[in-house]
Amino acid sequence: MPSPGPRGERTYQARARCALAEIALRAGSGAAAAREIDAALQVLGDATAPLASWRVRATAARICAARRRRGQAREHWTASAVVLRRLAATLAADPALRAELLATPQAREVLAQAG
Repeated sequence: MPSPGPRGERTYQARARCALAEIALRAGSGAAAAREIDAALQVLGDATAPLASWRVRATAARICAARRRRGQAREHWTASAVVLRRLAATLAADPALRAELLATPQAREVLAQAG
């Protein structure tokens, strides 16, 4: 895999790999889903890309849970929630937008699973 480019490019690459992982998971191919989500996590690396990061980690958690890797799933749920809460905090000046983000089904799932 070529090295990731600028942060924005990493976001798009990670989201694309995440989508492929979700498709593979829905198709019943846990191994393919794991490969794609691992690639998404690798693309993100240590980049600050919260819009992609919380979603990629949530998908990683779902994949780990489906493969009965509960400890890894919990780690991903927790990491996703940390990024999501940090992202929501940046929206403090716009409470309606912050509330809208946190009310999405994906965000509610992450926060519920992370505890």
